[in-house]
Amino acid sequence: LSSSITVQEAYKILNLDMNKKISKEDVNKAYIKIQKKIHPDVSPETSRLSSIVNEAKDIVLNDIS
Repeated sequence: LSSSITVQEAYKILNLDMNKKISKEDVNKAYIKIQKKIHPDVSPETSRLSSIVNEAKDIVLNDIS
């Protein structure tokens, strides 16, 4: 999986602190909070942003596993 965002960026996007112990639950909560604000159903022009947030979630989950 080649990614356009770094692990650090992924944490920033989800508003998570890299230096703290983060659980999958933390990641999912952060993800849902952001997606509620930017979901394409809410606003079509945010679909690119939404896909970036999806990618960030995958990267962070991968990083903590």
